[in-house]
Amino acid sequence: MNEKQKFLNSIKVQGDSEIIYLKMKLENNEIKATDLTDEQIAKLQKIYDREILEKQNKINRLKL
Repeated sequence: MNEKQKFLNSIKVQGDSEIIYLKMKLENNEIKATDLTDEQIAKLQKIYDREILEKQNKINRLKL
């Protein structure tokens, strides 16, 4: 994958807006994880996993 495509993929909003909204509410302590369904938790987990991977990749690039 070329650099332009990587950049475009990194700025593209991925995931549906409802889950993004729930993520924001969860991070702002407006809701609790226990208020979410198993499906919502699974979707949030995918988002968090992707964010962790992106941060690990950035750290690795900065180490070089």
